[in-house]
Amino acid sequence: YDGTTDATGSVSLTGIVAGDDVGTTGGTFTFVSPDAGVQTVNVTGFTLSGTDAGNYTLTLPATAVAEILRRAITGIISVDNHVYDGTTDATGSVTLSGVLAGDDVGTTGGTFTFVSPDAGVQTVNVTGFALSGADAGNYTLTLPATAVAEILRRAITGTVTVDNRVYDGTTAGTGSVSLTGVLAGDDVSTTGGTFTFVSPDAGVQ
Repeated sequence: YDGTTDATGSVSLTGIVAGDDVGTTGGTFTFVSPDAGVQTVNVTGFTLSGTDAGNYTLTLPATAVAEILRRAITGIISVDNHVYDGTTDATGSVTLSGVLAGDDVGTTGGTFTFVSPDAGVQTVNVTGFALSGADAGNYTLTLPATAVAEILRRAITGTVTVDNRVYDGTTAGTGSVSLTGVLAGDDVSTTGGTFTFVSPDAGVQ
């Protein structure tokens, strides 16, 4: 498929006396449609040529049959990074390479899916995309089965509560950290860390 009705071919002559110089000249082969598929080809304008052409008359079929094969194109995948949300859902786009200028061809359907819901750079599975548009039937699509993108770590905040205590001559303190922004069902807490008063003396500090 190249968007035109142009065709090429050849004419073989039957019935020529051995040794005679006879062939064909001129003529065209023309598909009835520029679209991919098996279809009629019009055969016009051929005449006999050669030094012995005047000794013959030519009968030639007005049509033949041939196929315009679908044009192979490729898809370039771009998957968006996104912030961790506990799912493997991904978004992205498909850019087609090899589509003829002016043809209406795009993609429809399809999904992008991270192999894991966890943060990090990882594989994204690409499935279910099909060609769409008025000229889609003239093409076949080759698309990568996977791509790579990153699930970014989710920003959360901690609220600190420090316990009041009775003076004991040290700066040691106790308290707790409450996290805000953790997704429901996720197991996230804090570990380690210390609370230390700036002074061992009694008072708000």
